[in-house]
Amino acid sequence: MAALIALMEAEEREEREKAQAAMKAARDSDRAQEKALTDYCRTVGEVLTEALLAAGYHKHRGQWRHRRGTKESNS
Repeated sequence: MAALIALMEAEEREEREKAQAAMKAARDSDRAQEKALTDYCRTVGEVLTEALLAAGYHKHRGQWRHRRGTKESNS
């Protein structure tokens, strides 16, 4: 009887370990995806900032505004 109980406990422990490993893998995957998305958004923001600066815009109190005295292109 004791051997049967020990076997059942070993199986339960193995199932818990597999579940924990699967959860860890999912967390790791989520973190990697979040990092990739964060890096992408940062890069897009940098490109957007450079494009707006090159087009004659500046930031005023957190808002992008066209600089006064510059001619807008009609493209």
